[in-house]
Order: sequence, then structure tokens, then C-alpha cells
Amino acid sequence: MIKLKSLLNEMDVARKRYSWQYPNGMFIPVKSSHGQDAYKLTGVNDDPIMSLWKKGYQRVVFMGNVLIAHNEVIPPNDKQRQALIDLAIETGDNMVEYDGGEKNAILWSANDVLEEKYNIYHSHPIMWTLDSAKFIAEKLKAKIVGSVVTKNQSKHDLDLRIENYNHQNTVKILNDIGFEYMGSQIVSPDEIKKSKKKYGIGWQRGENFEDDKKRRIQIWHDEL
Repeated sequence: MIKLKSLLNEMDVARKRYSWQYPNGMFIPVKSSHGQDAYKLTGVNDDPIMSLWKKGYQRVVFMGNVLIAHNEVIPPNDKQRQALIDLAIETGDNMVEYDGGEKNAILWSANDVLEEKYNIYHSHPIMWTLDSAKFIAEKLKAKIVGSVVTKNQSKHDLDLRIENYNHQNTVKILNDIGFEYMGSQIVSPDEIKKSKKKYGIGWQRGENFEDDKKRRIQIWHDEL
């Protein structure tokens, strides 16, 4: 019974892809054809489709995975546009287009979601501040080094220095707050000198951690 209801619901949603859309955003699935249904809705014999267009109705059709709103008089309003996008997401369409005859436009595409995430990430490029770094440093009993100290912020890694490094304990603490161990690298005294970074004397090892937001932590300690 549940499967049948689910199937019927999916069919109802799919039918909206071939429909008339009210100015309030609601969809009316077409029973025969857009023209015949337009006549039933308006009672107008002479070009009933134009009559609905002038009232702000959208003729909704689809081509492949593209949902199309067709009105050669009035483009979709905000309520219609959002309802079309919601429908496209629900039915797995990857684009919503407006067909205005001579004026066409893409109202939404699946790539918009990726672009939005990209813009959010790059509009907030500062990954670490001194305040956010202090919370991690205190848990690890570490010293904050690098640009978070010199510039009060970092767009890249949070660099920490631990004098008496315990790998198992450090991994556990960082795992508990969402950071996974990503491996390590060794840095020679000459490389440290050239970089002008004061992470220690002699050979150093940097332990790398990262969370699901791509925030990175490098913990420096004497190579054991």
C-alpha cells in the first residue's frame, strides 16, 4: 500500500512537468492539450493560450531534463520561478528555462548550486583567526605559530608547535572535533631557514589534519 502511494505521488509530480502554472505558482497538469485545457480554463474561443498568457499563466513543458516555462507575454514571477525550481529539483531536471518567444533565459540550473557553494567559500577566504586557533591550541597544549600569530589570520593552514608530541593522543583529540589525520612530511633545517619560519631547531616533522570544511592544521614537532 505504501509503495502504491509513493508511486502515485511520483506520477502526480511528474505530470506537473506538462501543465499550466497559475500566477500563484500552483501547477495544473494538462489532461488533453495545453490549447484545449486553456479553452476550458478561460472559455475563450479566440486564442485561449494568449488569454492565459496575458493573465500571467505559464505553459509548462519539458525537453529531456530541461523544464521550460513558456509565456510570450509575461515571464514567471518570483512565486512561479521558485515553484519551477522546486519541481525541477524534485523530478531530477538539471535546468529551468523561460521561453518568451524572442526573449529566452535560463532561470536555474543544477550548476547554480555548485556555483553558490563556490561563492560562499571564496567570499569567506579566512580559514583561521587567532580566536578560533586558541580553542584548538588549548586542547592540544600547543603553541600557535605562523601567520595566525603574525597577521592574526590565515587563509591556509593553522600551524601549531608541540614540544612533547604524542601522536596517538593528538589524533584522538582532533578526531573528537572533526579533524582527520592526513599524513606528515619532514622538513630539514635548511628548508626551515629558507622559509623564515620558526617552528623549531633541527629536523622537524609536520603532522597534517583536515576537517570536512577543508580547514587544515599542521602540527610541528622535533623529528623523533
